[in-house]
Order: sequence, then C-alpha cells, then structure tokens
Amino acid sequence: MIKVLAILIAYLLGSIPVSVLVSKLIHKDDIRRHGSGNPGASNMTRTFGLKSGALTLIGDAGKGLLGTLIGLWLCGEPGMYYCAIAAVLGHNWPIFLKFKGGKGVATSFGVMLAIMPWLALGCFVVFILVALLTRYFSLASIVALLLFWVVVIVTRFGDVPLFLTTTFLVWMSIWRHWPNIKRLANGTENKINL
Repeated sequence: MIKVLAILIAYLLGSIPVSVLVSKLIHKDDIRRHGSGNPGASNMTRTFGLKSGALTLIGDAGKGLLGTLIGLWLCGEPGMYYCAIAAVLGHNWPIFLKFKGGKGVATSFGVMLAIMPWLALGCFVVFILVALLTRYFSLASIVALLLFWVVVIVTRFGDVPLFLTTTFLVWMSIWRHWPNIKRLANGTENKINL
C-alpha cells in the first residue's frame, strides 16, 4: 500500500505543469500557444527567454528529484526506481494537462541527480556545451541522455534496477524527440537564440 501511495505521489508531483504556471504567472500567457506547443523548458526558453526557461528547468528537475527521493524514503531502493519512472511519466502525460506534457528531459535530469548526482552534473555540462555550440536544445538533450546511459552501462554493469530504469527513461525521452530528430536530419529544427 505504501508503495502504491509513493508512486501516486510521484506521478502527481511530476504532473505539476511548471512551464504553464511560469508562463501564466510571469508572462500572463500560456506556453502551449507558442512555438512547438510543448510545455517544456526548451519551448519556454525559445518563447520567453533564458530566465523563464531556467525557472522551468529547475522546477521540472525538482519534480524528478523529489519524486525519486520520496520513493527512497518511503519504500527504499526499489521504491526509488518506481517513483523515478512515475515522476517522469507524470511530466510526459500529466493528469492536470489532459495527459499532454513534455519530453521528460529536465525531469529525468532530476531523477539522475537523485541517483547519480556527479554523473548527472557532468552530463548537464555536456548539455550546456552542445547547446552553446549548436544552438539545438534537442540535440544537446539527446547527447546528454545517451552519455548518461552509456556511462551507467560501463560503470554500473550488473546493477539491473539502475540499468532498466535508466534505459527506460533515456529511450522514452529520445522516442518523444523523434519529430526533433527528423527535423535535425533535414535541417529544419528550431535553434535557440542565445
């Protein structure tokens, strides 16, 4: 029963629409009416600037971090992995936005901070560098996610729960980036104006 409650809390926490709240409270607008329509940090940055994008990133990452820690506190290590997935599923398919959410990168970053903080921070540095060099947030996200996944495989080989959780979150996010990948391939992906 405690495990089910923890998963539900993590999912509801992940469902909190940070970008919509930031856009409405600060800009008196709804991010879903702009750009790609995606309620995530990338679209926030493109539409309302770095400050609003950063606020969204912090909020979305916080959902993943807190959701994962709630699972750990209430149910131990197995609960940590269940709740990590639940928090990202909440972000991607939020009950508060009729199940139309983001792509899970920032919330997955929060999960990674809870599980392997130094690796997560290293991947975030790579994300920043790729974003600055290419001005493609989608490409930076995919590179950082794949780096995290590869390092987990190489350094924590045999840790099946970590491998399965990481694999699921990384490839779910890459799958949700499929339209971006196609636009990157044909040169029509939107760049961030820095």
